[in-house]
Amino acid sequence: MPWASARTSTALGTSVDHGTAFDIAGKNIADSRSMVEALHQAAEMATRPAVAV
Repeated sequence: MPWASARTSTALGTSVDHGTAFDIAGKNIADSRSMVEALHQAAEMATRPAVAV
């Protein structure tokens, strides 16, 4: 599952749930759903109020 985490109060990191997929690079067969979901999660987290740690 993709994840997104607030690393600091001003930075947000996202990652897809797989590696670099060199074996399928350039073959036009990659599935972009994981990256799209990671970006959606980051956008949702970016609009949340800051939480004191």
